[in-house]
Amino acid sequence: MRNMLKRYSQDTYDKLAMILEEGRLKNLEVPILVEGRRDERTLRLLGFKGEIVILNQGKSLSDVADEISSAYEEIILLLDWDRKGNMLEERMEILLANLGVHCDLSLRRNLQAILGTHLTSVEELSVFADLIF
Repeated sequence: MRNMLKRYSQDTYDKLAMILEEGRLKNLEVPILVEGRRDERTLRLLGFKGEIVILNQGKSLSDVADEISSAYEEIILLLDWDRKGNMLEERMEILLANLGVHCDLSLRRNLQAILGTHLTSVEELSVFADLIF
């Protein structure tokens, strides 16, 4: 995975650092929904200090959406960029929107735009931890 780092320019690292900083700041006020515990650990490694909600808790998507809607008016969706993650993102966005929760997709989309198809999961962002700080 470290070899992947050679693919990016300094400009890309600078943009990535800015995107992550914006995400960290927003996360201080808005929770982030991730797929699993490894994703949560990665975000903590990257300096995210706000609340992180884990989707894969053994509950149905509807139950998780109900719990989120009872606690929050807004949530940041940061699910993987693979087929399963894309499906989960679409499904959760619909479920949460129907329950009146605003879903912020900007962090997910901005990361995907800058990193392209080189990464498929949130936990893969951990390779950037040493470069960002």
